[in-house]
Amino acid sequence: MRDCYRRSWSRSNSVNFEWLSPLNKRKTFKRAKYPLLDEALYIWFLQKRECHIPVSQDLLTAQATKLYLKLYNDEQFKGSRGCIVNFIKRHNIRFLQITGEKLSNNAATVDTYIEHSRSLVRHLSCQIFNADESGLYFKCITSSTFVSVNESSAPGRKGNKERVTFMSCANADGSYKLPLMLIGKSKRPRALENVRELPLYYASSKNAWMTRQLFKDWFFNEFVPKVTAFLEGANLPLTARLVFGQLFRTLQHRPA
Repeated sequence: MRDCYRRSWSRSNSVNFEWLSPLNKRKTFKRAKYPLLDEALYIWFLQKRECHIPVSQDLLTAQATKLYLKLYNDEQFKGSRGCIVNFIKRHNIRFLQITGEKLSNNAATVDTYIEHSRSLVRHLSCQIFNADESGLYFKCITSSTFVSVNESSAPGRKGNKERVTFMSCANADGSYKLPLMLIGKSKRPRALENVRELPLYYASSKNAWMTRQLFKDWFFNEFVPKVTAFLEGANLPLTARLVFGQLFRTLQHRPA
């Protein structure tokens, strides 16, 4: 059955199994408990690697569970760690670090996406919002200085690495800007103890970094109500798109 599967898959994909799998060189190995599942999972693995798609142990486990359900119509199979480890050993599958950027995105596809984004920005400039975050070392001194003619060097001091994270958000034409989001380490900073209202949206996390929960809270408690009020006041449809990252900068710097 193994040879039958490999011959049929090899004919349709023109793959030489002599170099893809050194299984024939092995003299002993532990046979699979479910041979049909083992063969189907290995063929799926070869197909993904032929397309240079990264495959992890978790991905193998998930695919094995799907294939078992299709082949045996049974939901009891969970794909234990030992099962996947034995599968990896049985087929001499190695674990390698992905290196380089040889398989970068197709430039033509990127240009199509950018042109589509430009078209959206032109027609829905008031309703497309862009948010981006950055770190601010607010206690760090400058790394360069003016010196006199008698100084040959400028000795420095250890820099203060205390930082906060801030995020700005505005629509494409700049007609509406949301208050800055500031993320610090302290939930109730002493400097803001008697301040009742801030001109920004403040949040806190252990490392002063953006987290999934903080972004979710900001989106539903800050972005949605304020953008809804803006669209209602401008008599615009209550539809908005939020893009996270440097989209607008890419569109501006990319030649049309």
